[in-house]
Amino acid sequence: MNARGVTLSALSAVSLLLLVAGSACFSGCSSDPSSSTGVGNPGLTKDEEALVDDGDDATDTGATASTMIAIPTYAFAKQADILNPNGAATVAVFSADLFGPHSPACVTTTHAAASPDVQYVFADCTGPFGLEHLNGEIDVTFVPAKSGNGIDFTVTTPGLTLNSAPVTLTDVGGNIVIDDAAGTRTLTWSGTFASTSLRGYPITHTVSASSPYTIVADTGTSCVTVSGSSSTTISAPDGDHGFTMDVSNYVHCGPRAACPTGGTITLTRLDGKLSITVEFEPGRLATITTPHGTVPNWPLKCS
Repeated sequence: MNARGVTLSALSAVSLLLLVAGSACFSGCSSDPSSSTGVGNPGLTKDEEALVDDGDDATDTGATASTMIAIPTYAFAKQADILNPNGAATVAVFSADLFGPHSPACVTTTHAAASPDVQYVFADCTGPFGLEHLNGEIDVTFVPAKSGNGIDFTVTTPGLTLNSAPVTLTDVGGNIVIDDAAGTRTLTWSGTFASTSLRGYPITHTVSASSPYTIVADTGTSCVTVSGSSSTTISAPDGDHGFTMDVSNYVHCGPRAACPTGGTITLTRLDGKLSITVEFEPGRLATITTPHGTVPNWPLKCS
């Protein structure tokens, strides 16, 4: 129990709803390590397979970025927590409770009275959603929401590393809205996240402010809806790979390993010469469209 009288499990449950869909089912749904899409292999060409592998790295990186950017929002439980910047910062310090070890504490927070700023300093911390060996600093400033809803915040990461890999957040801005009556939480963010991919390659993942990631969690149904667009560059041994990923109304309910029930994900190379679209359907099915045809009712390898 922390100083607010809120249990760690309660904080964890709310934050899990926001982030469980981050994998976008490229890595989270596959039971076959050779099939990174989680939809099997509908006769993909070598170039298409390579794009799917890059998409796997991009979705994992997007999930990690969302997890880290949302750290200051973990402790928010109701709209009253985010009525003004100073009040939001006062509550946000309790997000540190989700990181261990706790004795001695691996994370320290700094927050001055009546200030909209919070500083987290991590020393080999383990946190939710696969965050391990987190070291360095995350600085957050809360500001009044431009749209008049919820609260806006900015995030910077001086000297931050995750699993020994440097992490840099640039021009990152977020917004959190809590609708007590509807039982929903909406996290929106944009900016650039640079680190290391699943395969150990340098990766830069950018979400534009014109089409930010929007993650809507329904606390009653445990369902999450994700939309947004990003561009990614991976520096691989055979050269740089650039592509965009568009996510539209992707719906995921239940644990991370569960199948999505709707929405579309499209991967497109920056040169425009190759694009793959996966449309998720109820019943653990998807329709896959490539330049050489469409495969309907493809069974998803997820629970």
